[in-house]
Amino acid sequence: MNDAGPPEREQADWHTGVGTAWRATLVWIRRLVARYRRAKVSTLAAALAYYAAFSLGPLLLLLGGWLGSALQARPELAERYRQALAEILEPVLPEGFDGLALIERSFDVVLSQLSQGTLLRVGLSLIVLMWASSGFFASLQRALEQIFEVPDTRGFLRTRAVALVLIAAVALVIAVELLGASLTNWLWSTARGVTSGLEPFGLALPQAPSWLADPGPLRLLLGVTAFAATFRYLPRGRSGWLGSILGAVVSVAGLQAMRIVLPLAFDEARFNLVYGVVASLVVLLLWLYLALMLVLVGALVAAEISNGERPARRG
Repeated sequence: MNDAGPPEREQADWHTGVGTAWRATLVWIRRLVARYRRAKVSTLAAALAYYAAFSLGPLLLLLGGWLGSALQARPELAERYRQALAEILEPVLPEGFDGLALIERSFDVVLSQLSQGTLLRVGLSLIVLMWASSGFFASLQRALEQIFEVPDTRGFLRTRAVALVLIAAVALVIAVELLGASLTNWLWSTARGVTSGLEPFGLALPQAPSWLADPGPLRLLLGVTAFAATFRYLPRGRSGWLGSILGAVVSVAGLQAMRIVLPLAFDEARFNLVYGVVASLVVLLLWLYLALMLVLVGALVAAEISNGERPARRG
């Protein structure tokens, strides 16, 4: 009996490899679904939406009001800061919610408190706002610990301390959003000025490309970076960088897709007819629930990929 020739053997090997990869993918998807069920992700997303709805007001007062009031001496910078905060807040809010108007109201409330209150009242207000706004971030830590199946969770005080650090991280992201595009354009212009003497040789930098002034790519990069760092560090070392980055890409892509698809299928007039005066709150909770579900799905992907990496690293 003759052996199969090289072409037939290569084709058989290719089919075997495809079949193995397909079976491995199905096994991985089954593990992902099993982790989803164990963690009760839909319940976690509902709880996080509840905490996010109640933490959003204090967080806006803290970031939009108090930090915005620190820029009163620089009105042009304060305006750019509020605009950057509104654009970062935009993916969290459903269609029809004016993020910039919310931030402006927070700014006005804080200015009113500063003009009327004593130093003690101002200090107590800051403490209450920081504690209230940290509730969502504390709940997010608990949710990620459940998804990543962390055996030794953080204590109450440590969880709150990490939540306060995360509020500071949000302010840092806003600062990068505010200064990043301007800094990039300045660096490009400086480099172009340095290389202008090489223009006769065709080695000078061209004019800055249009995408460099567009905040969209920077915002997407910041989103992926923020989610990757969240998935990497909050679950206490249960995630690797590969899983964290891929999970972050899944979350950011899902949020971008939701902002495009959901308004097409969403009938706000029907919500107003059914829920009446509480329609805005229902819409906000629904939007937050779906957005946080996508964030937790990214965390699931990060957890399952990292779970597959750990035996390889130990080996």
